[in-house]
Amino acid sequence: MPLLGNGSGPVFLLMGFPGLEMYHRWISIPFCSVYLIALLGNSTILVVIKTNRSLHEPMYVFLSMLALTDLGLSLSTLPTVLGLFWFNIREIDFNACAVQLFFIHTFSFMESSVLLAMAFDRYVAICSPLQYTSILTNSVLVKIGLAIAVRSSAIVFPTPLLLRRYRYCKSNLLSHPFCLHQDVLKLSCSDSRVNSIYGLCVVLSTLVIDSLLILLSYLKIIRTVTAIASREERLKAFNTCVSHICVVLIFFIPVIGVSMVHRFARHSSPIVHILMADVYLLIPPVLNPIVYSVKTQPIRKGVLRVMTAQMWEMQVFRVRSRSTLEAMLSTVLRIMMYDAMSNTESTAMEIDVYLSGFRMAIRRSKAMESRMPDSMMEKVWMKYIWVRQASKGIPRWLNQRTLSMVGKVAEDKPRSERASMERKYKQPAMAPPNASWTPSHPASFLLVGIPGLERVQGWIGIPLCLMYITATLGNSTVLYIIKTEPSLHKPMYLFLAMLAVTDLVLSTSTVPKMLSIFWLGSRAIGFHACLAQMFFIHAFSSVESGVLMAMALDRYVAICFPLRHSAILSLSVIGKLGGFILLRGVVLISPFSFLASRLPYCHHRSIAHSYCEHMAVVKLVCGNARTNTVYGLFVAFIVVGFDIFIIAASYALILRAVLKLPSNEARRKAFGTCASHICVILSLYIPALFTFLTHRFGHNVPHHVHIMVAILYLLVPPTLNPIVYGVKTKTIRDRVLTMFLILGRQKPAMSAFNGSHGTPSSFILLGIPGLEAIYHWLSIPLSSMYVVTLLGNCTILYTIKTEPSLHRPMYIFLCMLALIDLVLSTSTLPKMLCILWFQAGEIDFNSCLVQMFFIHSFSVMESTVLVAMAFDRYVAICNPLRYDAILTNPLLAKIGAVVVVRGSAFITPIIILTSRLPYCKTNLIGHTYCEHMAVVKLACSSIIANVVYGLVVALLVVGVDLLFITLSYCMIARAVLALPSKDARHKAFSTCAAHVAVILVSYTPALFTILTHRFGHHVMPHVHILLANFYLLFPPMLNPIVYGVKTKEIRDRVIQVVLRRKHLS
Repeated sequence: MPLLGNGSGPVFLLMGFPGLEMYHRWISIPFCSVYLIALLGNSTILVVIKTNRSLHEPMYVFLSMLALTDLGLSLSTLPTVLGLFWFNIREIDFNACAVQLFFIHTFSFMESSVLLAMAFDRYVAICSPLQYTSILTNSVLVKIGLAIAVRSSAIVFPTPLLLRRYRYCKSNLLSHPFCLHQDVLKLSCSDSRVNSIYGLCVVLSTLVIDSLLILLSYLKIIRTVTAIASREERLKAFNTCVSHICVVLIFFIPVIGVSMVHRFARHSSPIVHILMADVYLLIPPVLNPIVYSVKTQPIRKGVLRVMTAQMWEMQVFRVRSRSTLEAMLSTVLRIMMYDAMSNTESTAMEIDVYLSGFRMAIRRSKAMESRMPDSMMEKVWMKYIWVRQASKGIPRWLNQRTLSMVGKVAEDKPRSERASMERKYKQPAMAPPNASWTPSHPASFLLVGIPGLERVQGWIGIPLCLMYITATLGNSTVLYIIKTEPSLHKPMYLFLAMLAVTDLVLSTSTVPKMLSIFWLGSRAIGFHACLAQMFFIHAFSSVESGVLMAMALDRYVAICFPLRHSAILSLSVIGKLGGFILLRGVVLISPFSFLASRLPYCHHRSIAHSYCEHMAVVKLVCGNARTNTVYGLFVAFIVVGFDIFIIAASYALILRAVLKLPSNEARRKAFGTCASHICVILSLYIPALFTFLTHRFGHNVPHHVHIMVAILYLLVPPTLNPIVYGVKTKTIRDRVLTMFLILGRQKPAMSAFNGSHGTPSSFILLGIPGLEAIYHWLSIPLSSMYVVTLLGNCTILYTIKTEPSLHRPMYIFLCMLALIDLVLSTSTLPKMLCILWFQAGEIDFNSCLVQMFFIHSFSVMESTVLVAMAFDRYVAICNPLRYDAILTNPLLAKIGAVVVVRGSAFITPIIILTSRLPYCKTNLIGHTYCEHMAVVKLACSSIIANVVYGLVVALLVVGVDLLFITLSYCMIARAVLALPSKDARHKAFSTCAAHVAVILVSYTPALFTILTHRFGHHVMPHVHILLANFYLLFPPMLNPIVYGVKTKEIRDRVIQVVLRRKHLS
């Protein structure tokens, strides 16, 4: 092994899961989910604590510290882990490794310290409750936070310095997808006893001492709590510690597990060590916010309140008429009446959270308070009186505090006036207004859709429609391929055809009616049509479960009795098995419709669902529905229980047979034939499990969540099944590609030069090498992005041009940005689509140079405009009185001229240098457009001038622009933080939100492109090209969306124009 050196430091190689490299893309899915949950969960905790003043207490301040620590710990490992799994980026230099090592260990010790501080908080709260606020003051909390940060940083800081002094002459292969101290230390060929001893001392002085102090705190807490006389008080005191105890166990149990594995399982598989390290670093950031959200009621209510407030805030800002206001209020009142029927305290708490979120939105917007007519206040009072009579347990929840969502509540009226209103609007004790009490079969039912989300049902219908289209096309394609391909007339594919037919019936029986509710408001469904829909949904759900059981038997026979497979599963046996599955579903479900048709219905006709589900219909009867309930439970256990048992038994036998195979390849191949079936089983039973759990334990879950889960349970399997089998089954995949792709493309000419050393007449753009088979599929998102870009930027330009109030510097800069985005996308997308659709990759040499000039010059212009917009925000916030005097029209014109001249001046030399190079190599450009370095690589002379000049331009443009943008926002932050009012600070920062988002949209793809080119030497070429395309296409598409959503003036103007045209049409 060659010496790696100790000058600038060695280059290490990160390791994923040895032996599972081909599955890294699949392994990345749970890792991505873990990171996403950790980031979202901890960010939500921070937002809830920040926005809820009642949570500004020591306990929640420490929880904020824990969330920040978890965010830092997750972000420390995320780049290398996902870079390894997605792009196979294994190399990491010593400096980057040392930085990552420092942050990982620092945040780990910081988390231990925060847990100790939280234990001290619980000790003071329980053992000295009267002195709690005087002991844990704000100054003390700040000192504790600083002590935690300084302690962790100071302890870990010497570690990378000591590692830098060593020589590394052993293998440079690390054992994890991130850098850990002991992992790096093993590669040193110097005496490393100092690091080993120091690391042991650090662990003893942090984790061990912290755990002992936490244990001591709880011993004192237990002693205090056991001295309390009342059992309820003891239980209440212990309950305040449950969340903290769970978090302590979540952190320290993986620590102990890692130590045990390293101490006693040194010869175990490397995968075990890697998994234990991943669990130690990734699981606490994921579970901590979940534990506190589930176990801590203020956090849970805060999360719900913030979510509902955001939903209502979006709707309140759009209120423009009294009719819209009345519709919004009646929606809230319907939810009050519907949930009041349950007569449970948990439902009342849900109502309180929902309406308090509405109240929070009202308080923020102030849009409704002045427009609430007295007649509507009387409606509120009328419904409130009915709720008091219909549910005796809820009045203490639906009181003045809850009804104050509308600002002026009927409870605020004088006692005499309230008494007269109560007499005026008094309703029957258990009858909601306008309810039907006739005990007979109703002519029709009304499907509500998704209660509580009526105003966004139109948007919800879009993904559901896309899922239905995917399910229909996918399953129809699978049926057509199996029918027309004789080699697929085998048991496995015949069962797959049964599954496809089942999925088509199941999705078609629900989605069309669902979309008519969401889009057309067609809520009525006939009584017998409702029973028919109920029969098809439940019968074919049973059939789908039965088909999966048959497919499990097929896999069992194919693996355990391969020589007798065709003899056992003959066509007659398959036909009988299919007939049995269908007959079972029909026989078991038919009594549902029969029993439901004989019941009397005397309650209201509204079904709180988007389709006719058995229990949703049965809830409307006024007779005894126990028979339906018991029979439904019996069928569920018979179908699901029996099928899961057969599937589990089949796979147990399969596993036993496969493990007896002598070869690893044979075992892997045998398991590979089951992968698609296992995925399909999971896609069916996991949504079913979630549906069952939300109904069984989710009594506090909002009703619309139950309905959304039920909809996904019916639509996800029909959507995913054909995709899974299309991707995992080679025969089907090849047949699909043969059907939909144009084969036999002409190979591009290898030479188009005027001479052996000169200027070529043309180049050939290859597109995305390696992905030629899916060009047509790739063109769909690219063309959609181009359409969105054109519509969005043209809308921005039209809106600003036609609205005189938008003729201000901020929006003039936005116009410049929209024009640049239009030119940037139009200079690349049309040629790119010609390559993907028609294989028209040839481009003239001069045309190639022109395209290169437009791409690079307008990229420079976009960066310059972002600097100008940052300057505009700086002047608006730091010098608001001189804003119009500084940013005059002549100055704006000069800035625009500088933008154009700077971009053109920087890029023109690149074009001149490129045109003077001799080209004697191939004329094939492995890209979708003429990019500078991709063209220059074809030259047969020195290109050092191009390379150096391109690097200088990149540094001058990106480096200088980012420096000025950062400087502007530093001065903005200093000015804003000096404002005395929190509202003023929030308002000032909000004016910058759109610009900050656009900066991130522009520079984040550029950063990814640079990182893949710098560190992704082993990344496939098509990954580089796709990132380069996203770098050019994402900003032009997202910029108008960001400004259209975040800028109130533009949003209101666009809505006004759209509504006016709709009215005229």
